[in-house]
Amino acid sequence: MAETALRGARRRRSYARAGSLTAGLLLAFGASTAFGASTAFAGQAAAFSCSGFGCDGHNPNVQTWQAGPSTARGVPYPLGALDLRVGTTDGDPYAWSRITYPTGSGGGWVYVNRRRTGGGDEEWGLAARGIGESGWSSSAGTNTINSWSGMLYKPSYKQAQACVHLSSSSEDFCTPWY
Repeated sequence: MAETALRGARRRRSYARAGSLTAGLLLAFGASTAFGASTAFAGQAAAFSCSGFGCDGHNPNVQTWQAGPSTARGVPYPLGALDLRVGTTDGDPYAWSRITYPTGSGGGWVYVNRRRTGGGDEEWGLAARGIGESGWSSSAGTNTINSWSGMLYKPSYKQAQACVHLSSSSEDFCTPWY
């Protein structure tokens, strides 16, 4: 009888250990899956509803566009091309800066200036993003990359200008106002 009770106690401990081990593994798996999902989501932006100035600085490459995106103004600069991009999402017009440049050409940032149509109320250096910044850059061909700024609301009473700052020469290049 004592032997049977001892075997039963060992078996229950064995089941308890197995249960604890299983629970621990499930907890670890669930936590790692949740953590992996949250970090994956943090690196990938999803399209969202946009309205007016509340969307300033958002990534234009994750938006759903009703019109555009297209290039409103484009100019060359010493390392590539600089474009003022425009598009309409959720019925509102937006503008942003995009550059094309060779890899390894040095750092800097892309940004947008905004002002009242015809001049005045200038806002400088808006929605700036680093050249080559993860999530804000993509391959544009062999040894060529695109980087873009955040988008800015551009109603009819506002004008926008795309710009790039090159750290290597401390120079800024901008498109004409649009």
